[in-house]
Amino acid sequence: MLFGVDFCRRRVSKRRRGTKQWIGMRVWAAALAALIFTGLLLIAPQWLLVLLVLLLTAFLIAVVCGAG
Repeated sequence: MLFGVDFCRRRVSKRRRGTKQWIGMRVWAAALAALIFTGLLLIAPQWLLVLLVLLLTAFLIAVVCGAG
């Protein structure tokens, strides 16, 4: 589940080992992505920004669904 949206409706196993660590890693990754995105927003041309947003969205969905 990412930002309250479940992109891939997978069944969650009853054992949740390392859940807090996984959530912490996801929070840090989201913060880092936000910083990079903000920096690129100031210097990048519009077409490159659109391409970056599409690639980042596809990557995040792949990671959340376990394909990455």
